[in-house]
Amino acid sequence: MKRRAFLRRTTSAAGSIVGLALMATAADPAWAQVTVPLEQRGTFLRTNQDSPIAPVILSLGTLGLAPGDLIRIRILGEYTFNSAGAATRNSCAVFSSSTTLLATNVQARVPGAVDAGIEFMSAPTFHGSLPTDIPEDFRTGDSVSLDHADVVVPAGAAYLFIGAHDSLYGDNQDTDNDFRAEITLLCAASSGACCDSIDFNGDGLFPDNQDLEDFLSVFGGGSCSTGTCGDIDFNNDGLFPDNADLEAFFSVFGGGNC
Repeated sequence: MKRRAFLRRTTSAAGSIVGLALMATAADPAWAQVTVPLEQRGTFLRTNQDSPIAPVILSLGTLGLAPGDLIRIRILGEYTFNSAGAATRNSCAVFSSSTTLLATNVQARVPGAVDAGIEFMSAPTFHGSLPTDIPEDFRTGDSVSLDHADVVVPAGAAYLFIGAHDSLYGDNQDTDNDFRAEITLLCAASSGACCDSIDFNGDGLFPDNQDLEDFLSVFGGGSCSTGTCGDIDFNNDGLFPDNADLEAFFSVFGGGNC
């Protein structure tokens, strides 16, 4: 039986917090999937001479998620980001130990940020070209082919912030209100080890030979072709590099279990 998800939106001083009450039978191994609306002007990144709003903030506890769980964050719909009406899924997310969100002129606006996922460099502000990048966040969608991120919930995380990624937020629009995030529990840590995404190099193509080549390269202390490879602890058991990571990668790469 699938769990039914009921959406309840609440707000707080920290920003827009979405609470999700999940109901299921005791026999269900895990809730399957839930979809939440996103704000096209919502961001946890620094802005300048702009009019952003707070991003959506999800409580992991309310979602029933725990550190070690492997989840997929898929971006649905799109929003327009300029006067020409160009559309995009550009978005990013960050885990945090709290709901605290600092002022928009602060670069590290999420003081409780917890590193996870594949790092990326966020764009500078449109006005003033001020840096916005923080090391803990990760991309969830772009204008070309990327529409999701698979990520393991890190230790110490209690909340998930999801926002748009842009250099100027004030002109963003979502006239059909379809900009959303679909969150799926792929593997519950309580059921055993949860492996990282097979898209090891973060290029949006998987499984492909480049993922295999990059994993073996990084495992041996070499470089990553994209510069955005995941960590070598593929099975997230805290031991790396070890043969179990190799075995897990080849198993998942071939369509098997972690």
